[in-house]
Amino acid sequence: MENGGPAPEAITDKIYENTKTIKEYFIAEDLPHVDISAIDVTSFGGPEGPFDVDVFDSASDYVKLMKSIFDFQSIQKLLSSPSFSFCFDGLHGVAGAYAKRIFVEELGAPESSLLNCTPKCMGDRERPSTGTRKGPMWSRGKSTAHTATLWEIN
Repeated sequence: MENGGPAPEAITDKIYENTKTIKEYFIAEDLPHVDISAIDVTSFGGPEGPFDVDVFDSASDYVKLMKSIFDFQSIQKLLSSPSFSFCFDGLHGVAGAYAKRIFVEELGAPESSLLNCTPKCMGDRERPSTGTRKGPMWSRGKSTAHTATLWEIN
């Protein structure tokens, strides 16, 4: 969505309904190797005509969007304050992939302030909630120094 938030249910429902109309799809079995580590467009010929594989840096687009919404200079100033500590737990979800780029590279937070930022497949399981997940959970402390508090949920 324009504000970076989740898509409204009406939109995701419409997307789901459209997926139910797919009658067939094609697999390009002998496709030459595409280097997905390099930002580039590779063109191929296929059974239905030519097509492109476009490898792009989605983090750049996301950072640009976040900079249009949030005051990065103010956040950077807060994160660099000795009276403030910070931790981001990516919960092994997709947002974790953007955390290093935003918090470390753009805002100057130490990489040690990031936890669980490697996405993992959750399969059919729901994402853990604060009431059921095991492991570290962070919250903003109530001290005047604006610190984060860590506790274990077992």
